[in-house]
Amino acid sequence: MSAVSPQFRDGLLQFALTCILATFALPAAAEVTYLLHDLGTFGGRYAAAKDVNSHGVIVGDYYPAGPFDTYAFYWDGEFHDLGPGSASAINDAGVIVGTSGGQAVSWNGGIRLTHGAGEAMDINNNGDIIGHDGDNPWLLPTGGSTVQLSGLGGENTAALGLNDNGLVVGYGDLPAYPRTTHAIVWVNGQPMDLGTFGGTYSYCSGVNNKGVVVGMAAASDPEHLYDIYHIFLWDGELHDLGLGSPSSINDNGVIAGRDGPFPFGAWAYDGVAFSALPALGVNTVPRSLNASGVIVGYSTTPEGEQHAVYWTPVPEPSTAAAMGALIAAMAVSQSRRRRIR
Repeated sequence: MSAVSPQFRDGLLQFALTCILATFALPAAAEVTYLLHDLGTFGGRYAAAKDVNSHGVIVGDYYPAGPFDTYAFYWDGEFHDLGPGSASAINDAGVIVGTSGGQAVSWNGGIRLTHGAGEAMDINNNGDIIGHDGDNPWLLPTGGSTVQLSGLGGENTAALGLNDNGLVVGYGDLPAYPRTTHAIVWVNGQPMDLGTFGGTYSYCSGVNNKGVVVGMAAASDPEHLYDIYHIFLWDGELHDLGLGSPSSINDNGVIAGRDGPFPFGAWAYDGVAFSALPALGVNTVPRSLNASGVIVGYSTTPEGEQHAVYWTPVPEPSTAAAMGALIAAMAVSQSRRRRIR
């Protein structure tokens, strides 16, 4: 049998490499499969994951003693207790914000700082923090002084999220009676009313670094005595994505939420299709997701125990990385053989 020529071997290798690259270039399937990872309760009674950064570090709270005695934690492959309180968010530098003892706080390298009464709700990658004092929302820019955020003239106003460009989102009451609550986007500190889909209630739940906002807006239904809740997306205009309640959106436009297409269930939406998120039992709520599509939240077991959980899309980042390493190794091997000849 004759030996395989170097030209034929290189051609075959190039063909294989092209096929692998073409596979990665194919459009994603309409529905994405997610894997559920159970973090448990960390030895307490209940636990909830509330945010995850781009490095996969998860923060939240758990209940080691009673139903109202929460302790903050972060998880980076191992569990770390931050003491009494609750962690709401974490940025890519690992700075965590939340509340402890009725005070808005941040944790940085194990050091806790206090930022006044209330709760810190979110932090961006610049270190800007938003929160509230129990009644009014505020913005604390890095290296600056706290700025109070005005609402729409009603009693309650809340800021729930912000992006790296300083865009803040939340909700506020209107002064009219009966009380009506509308979604708000603060642009340069000024509130913009996004309205509703004809109902009496809406709120913003997340914003990505492209300025795309998601939230829930009520639509009036003449056949019922109550409003119907719809997912909205705002990119300068308000878009109705159907029934449901979203929690967050990442920079790739993936939205996580619950209800709607999966009754009393959790889902992820990639702009094309809704994908169901597996559950431990009932009452499953996704809270946030990172740029890689890792989603965090909680799910209640059939026995009624609430666990902190996270979901990863399939293929997971590690699988894609391994395939990328294989492609790189093949390319290096081909280059070395050419130099040897």
